[in-house]
Amino acid sequence: LDAFGRIYNRVLEHIINKEQAITQMAMVKKPGTNQSLLSIEQIDKVVEGLNDIVLGEAGFEKIIARLQSHQPGYPGLSNDELLLVRERIFNEPDAPVSYPFLWDIAQSDYVQWNGLAANAGIGPLGRNTGEVIGVFGKLDWAEEKPSLSNFFHLNLAASISGQKSKRHYINFKSSIDKVNLKRLESHLRELQSPMWPDGCNNLDSAEPPFDCYATPKGQRNVQMDDDERPKDILPDINLAEAKKGRFIYAEYCQSCHEIIDRSDWDRKVIGKMMDIEAVKTDPAMAVNGATYKGSAGNFTHIYQDTDAGPVILEENAPVVQILTAATRGVIATRDYDKMFLRRWGDWLYALVGSILDNDIKPSVKVGDYRPDTTAQPYSSLVAYKARSLNGIWATGPYLHNGSVPTLYDLLLPHKRADDPTFDPEGNAIEYRPTEFLIGARELDPVRVGFKSSGYSGFNFQTAIAGNANTGHEYAAGRTPQLGEEKPLAALNKAQRMQLLEFIKTL
Repeated sequence: LDAFGRIYNRVLEHIINKEQAITQMAMVKKPGTNQSLLSIEQIDKVVEGLNDIVLGEAGFEKIIARLQSHQPGYPGLSNDELLLVRERIFNEPDAPVSYPFLWDIAQSDYVQWNGLAANAGIGPLGRNTGEVIGVFGKLDWAEEKPSLSNFFHLNLAASISGQKSKRHYINFKSSIDKVNLKRLESHLRELQSPMWPDGCNNLDSAEPPFDCYATPKGQRNVQMDDDERPKDILPDINLAEAKKGRFIYAEYCQSCHEIIDRSDWDRKVIGKMMDIEAVKTDPAMAVNGATYKGSAGNFTHIYQDTDAGPVILEENAPVVQILTAATRGVIATRDYDKMFLRRWGDWLYALVGSILDNDIKPSVKVGDYRPDTTAQPYSSLVAYKARSLNGIWATGPYLHNGSVPTLYDLLLPHKRADDPTFDPEGNAIEYRPTEFLIGARELDPVRVGFKSSGYSGFNFQTAIAGNANTGHEYAAGRTPQLGEEKPLAALNKAQRMQLLEFIKTL
């Protein structure tokens, strides 16, 4: 699922105004020609009677129905022709991302794969609101009715979303329950990463020089009798091999993936942002997030703060700017289906509680990424986040787009066109798989990931746009470490297995 693409397009659908919709439809051409698909008369008929300030969901649905209508004066578009109109208004959602794991979200400085927004202050409420905007939230966005507060420019949602200087405002009424979003985020503060079952029983006998980070202090060396051991449990970690893997991890992984104590109530999880030119994983999600544009609707010519300084939104603006303004508007809008006191009480509880419960403070991003500039205020988004790997064994497939089925495969190189299939001795060289099955819930404890063959699942193909399994080839001797010019030597199979044994302890 292209999560950002879906969120971006849903905002554009609900924010575009009538004049911008007319302009976009007029620019659609018949395939292979310079001839307009729609006549001016047809476009006028399609938008007749719609609101000038914001189309909203109902208005956009009318446009779709009228475009396909065969009644007199309407264009009667086919599905393929309608797709041309949609492609003109929206951005193509061609950058799928892997589903996230939720532990340590509340303790992270940045959460999204591209570090879209800081997790400080009211950031978690904004993040969760944006996610609901993109999925199941009912968005009843419409032109604000005239009122005394609007006349005196006292509309809070308009001010926070940047519309204060506008003659007309958008009302961001929605089904999004900010109180429950705040409560869910509070529950996430208690969530810890899963532990490899029964994996730390023999620390003393193995004499490892490291903690078993998966098991809270005071619970180590707890033995299970055979009759108490759950059936089909994952095999115990080979602690002697894990001890060797600990030092491999320190050399190959730890500069980006810090080790944390999963049970430390005061833990902070630092995301190391890596420019796509450095990590060389599939760039689609990062590039789309920073460069996609769309019609700004009533947000045209509002001001918005960025890390590089204030910007003014153009009529065709970066969608990240439009999403930010819309999210602020939703957060600042009270639930009008509640009584007056309850409405204000719940709203204050969600906002103030979100800030007071959040220990994360504003901070500059860590890592190797392009800095935001006045000319390119979103350059830092063309990067991906590396975070602590506690519980990573339970989160396959891997990389931001889920293009690598197991951790073992992640330690292998991507097969390039000129790479040999066999080594000089005639043995097959191991590469990352170019296609595999997804949908299983059975773990592969050896390669560490979910089972990716031998069942009826969805066939994931890395040749499809956005699905590339390239990059992050540190263990394969191809990608240099953070701040280094040359990569480390490639790990052999024994070293890869030792590293996996240690990662199981995280």
